[in-house]
Amino acid sequence: MAKAFMTKAAPAMLMVIGGLVLMVAPWVGSVPMVNPPVNIEGAWVVVVEETAERSPAVARVQSEADYWRGLESRGLKWRFYDVDAPDAASYAKPAREAGIPALVIADPEGKLLAAKPIPATTEGIDAIVREATGR
Repeated sequence: MAKAFMTKAAPAMLMVIGGLVLMVAPWVGSVPMVNPPVNIEGAWVVVVEETAERSPAVARVQSEADYWRGLESRGLKWRFYDVDAPDAASYAKPAREAGIPALVIADPEGKLLAAKPIPATTEGIDAIVREATGR
């Protein structure tokens, strides 16, 4: 009787144990996936706003000319657009989804990298830019 049990039950038990090992094995000693560092030269940093409703905070960050020129020295391009401007068409949808006024960042081919409400400081903008472009 014991022999009959072993010949019928043993393969099933091995399958269960093997399945558990396969389920657990990927997590044992594995290293978590890490995104490779981003470094995108030529990305666009775009402020999209409703010009008629410009807030003092947006006006303040837009007036920081040295900051915006500094983006160019880091290999980035920048523009300010009214949300209704024809040239802003590719940025308007993600900007509206993020909330106008928005900071939209796209790679040189136009792929969206980030779209967020515009921070009130250039330091806040820079944090988003660095996260999205690595620059």
